[in-house]
Order: sequence, then C-alpha cells, then structure tokens
Amino acid sequence: MAGIEEGASAPQWFVESVQTVQKILSTADRSQDDMAYAAHLCEQMLQFDRLNVPIIFLLGTVYMQANKTGVAECMLELCTHLDPKFAEAYNNLG
Repeated sequence: MAGIEEGASAPQWFVESVQTVQKILSTADRSQDDMAYAAHLCEQMLQFDRLNVPIIFLLGTVYMQANKTGVAECMLELCTHLDPKFAEAYNNLG
C-alpha cells in the first residue's frame, strides 16, 4: 500500500483511527482491551504509511501507557532516528 504523500490528505479511516486512539489515551479509566485496540489501530495505520513518525510516536505512547516500556522506547527511538527534530519523542524518552 502507498503511504500518505507529503501535502496530501489522509483517508477518512486514517483520521478517524487517530481520533479514536487519542480519545482512548485521554480516558482515565481505559482498560487493557482499550489499549490493545489503540495499538491495533496504530499498527493498521503503519501498514498503510509505515514511516509516519507521528503515528509511530502515537504507538510508542500507547505502549508506554500500557506499561510496555521496552517496545515503547523502541518506537520512540525510531521516531528520533527518522526525524531527529521530533522533540516529543525525546521528551517521552526522558
């Protein structure tokens, strides 16, 4: 599948997936099932656009919130490798 070309709009399902993941992350009483679903949505988006740094970051954040710190750190480090100016990833790495 082709990714999102620079300057192009993301498909509606992609936008809705991002919104769903952000909503799950902002919910205080989220369950492990919610976090697994959020990770699944991020992984689907990355199948469509595998080098999308904000989505990789979002997946890293999901893993961090799910206490999967090892894989979260890998995702965040990948963000910094792909985009050395992506400050949020450095912030979350500590």
